[in-house]
Amino acid sequence: MNNTPSLLSPCGSYQVDFYPIKDQSDLFLRVGTFEGKTEFREVVTEVEMLQEIESKRFRKFRTVKLNKIPQIVDNTI
Repeated sequence: MNNTPSLLSPCGSYQVDFYPIKDQSDLFLRVGTFEGKTEFREVVTEVEMLQEIESKRFRKFRTVKLNKIPQIVDNTI
């Protein structure tokens, strides 16, 4: 999956972004932001990402952009 979504809550204050990780085709960086402040950053599998995307869309989150640029993640996350 080369394009990963940014999902925005119905009220617009909460956003979840997924980014591909450089040289890790099966892992993705998940970043949660609330009112412009990063709340968490974590690495998830493709299955976990797809499950969360479905869950968020069911709760009326909408895709606001697609992230294509792979991120470099250090081991502290």
